[in-house]
Amino acid sequence: MRLQFTVQEFQTEAVAAVADCFAGQPYSTPGPCNAPLATDRLLANVRAVQRRAGLPLSGAPAVSEAAPDAPNLDVEMETGTGKTYVYIKTIMELNRRYGWSRFIVVVPGVAIREGVRRAFEITAEHFRQTYGTRPRPFTYDSSALHELERFRSGTGVQVMIINLQAFNSASRENRRIYEEQDGFGSRRPIDVIRAARPIVVIDEPQRIGSARSLASLSRFDPLMVLRYSATHRVRHDLVHRLDAVEAYRRKLVKRITVVGVDGEPGAAKRRIQIREVIRAHLDKERELQPGASRCCRCSSSTRWSDTATIRATTSSVPTRGCSSRSTVR
Repeated sequence: MRLQFTVQEFQTEAVAAVADCFAGQPYSTPGPCNAPLATDRLLANVRAVQRRAGLPLSGAPAVSEAAPDAPNLDVEMETGTGKTYVYIKTIMELNRRYGWSRFIVVVPGVAIREGVRRAFEITAEHFRQTYGTRPRPFTYDSSALHELERFRSGTGVQVMIINLQAFNSASRENRRIYEEQDGFGSRRPIDVIRAARPIVVIDEPQRIGSARSLASLSRFDPLMVLRYSATHRVRHDLVHRLDAVEAYRRKLVKRITVVGVDGEPGAAKRRIQIREVIRAHLDKERELQPGASRCCRCSSSTRWSDTATIRATTSSVPTRGCSSRSTVR
C-alpha cells in the first residue's frame, strides 16, 4: 500500500523556522563532511524567526554541553502533529538550501529508533518526488560498520539513526564505538563520525538530558543540534512552537475529556489519567471505519488521514496520551 502525504502549512512553517535561521549560508557541494557554518548572521536570523512567530527573543546564542560552540535550536510541536515528518523534511530542506548532507538522528531507545527508521522508509518516495532525491538512512550497528563507511563516503543525504545506549552505555559492546576496530581499518567509529561534522537531530530530548548523555553527544562534534519535542525540559533557542492550545485551535488534534478520576494531584493520579486516556483512545479507534493502517509509533490501529491527540483533564491538570498523524507521527 502506498501512502499519500499532503503538504501541511503548519509543518511547512516548522521546517522554514529552522532553515531560515541559516539564511546567508553559502551553498556547498555535498561531500564527506558538512561545510563549516557561517555564524556572523546566526543570532540575527534566529531573532528574526522568533519575532515572526511571536516567540521570546534570544539575547545570545544558547549554549549546551552537547554542542558548546554550535547552534542549539528547539522546535516544540504537540504530540500528534508530525514531528518525525517535520524533522525528516527539515533534513531535506537543509540539504537543498545549503548542501549539508551528513545527519544523525538520536533517539532515547530502541523502540523509537525502529519507529523512526520505518518513518524514513514510508516517506522516501514522497520526498523523492518533492526534492528529486531521498534520504539514505541506516541504523547504527557496531557489528555492521560497512554502513558507517557509506555514511562517510556515500553520495546524497546520509542519515544515521542511533539510540542513546549505543554510545552512552558502559557495556563492552556499546563501547566499541570508541575503540579501534580491526575490521574497520583500525579506525575508531567515533572518529569517522566526528570527521563528518554531522547535524544532530534529537528526538525527545527531555529523555536525553543527563550530564553523561550530553557529554557523549559532544563527542560527535556536531555542526548544530536540533531538538524536537512537545515537552522540552531544558530550553535553548526556541524557533518554533505549536503547543496543545494552538494545535487544538487549528483543529489539528481532537480532545477527549476523562471524568471520574478522583484523588489528590500527584504522580499516581497522573498515571491513572494516562491509562484512562489511552483506553479511551483505543476504544475510539475501534469505532473507525475499516481500511485502517498500523501506526509506526503506536500500537493502536489508526487511520493515516486522521490526527488525534488525546488529553485528559481533571481539575486543570492535562495529561497527554497516545496519538498519531497522517504524516507519520
